[in-house]
Amino acid sequence: IPDQLDILIGARKTELNRDAYTGGYYKIAYPGGDVPRTIGVCTDVVIRALRNAGVDLQVELHRDIGRARRAYPMVKGAGDTNIDHRRVRTLLPYFRRHLKQRSTELRDAADPLWPGDIVLMDTMPGKPGPDHIGIVSERPGASGLPLIINNWTDGTVTTEMDLLGWVP
Repeated sequence: IPDQLDILIGARKTELNRDAYTGGYYKIAYPGGDVPRTIGVCTDVVIRALRNAGVDLQVELHRDIGRARRAYPMVKGAGDTNIDHRRVRTLLPYFRRHLKQRSTELRDAADPLWPGDIVLMDTMPGKPGPDHIGIVSERPGASGLPLIINNWTDGTVTTEMDLLGWVP
């Protein structure tokens, strides 16, 4: 399990970089591939934060697809090291298989959110499953819940946002 402080520091680095939300398919190196540091999407925050903690999610996910292909019904063929790790719905099975799932109750005193936790959110309740991801900050928002370091959508850059009070 990667160190949460290293994940948080990695997320802070992406926030300082202020990469502009820019989706799309990019051909990137493997292993250690990344889109240009000036751009990214929500998954790139997590990818970069985990790399700061010593985990190359691009490599780990691709290896896991090879080991457990049926766990990834959304992946075509043997997978695509350029994009699979940059899709929330592809990351979800990996996280379920390899990381500890926490309570979905945001104010659960027995299982509170910790800085550096990875949080998946559902911004489109009409579609099944989460479609957004971010890293829990050490700072609380106006909602009383932790801020989330993420890259939200077109026109934004990686920053902290008070999402948990209104995004499931």
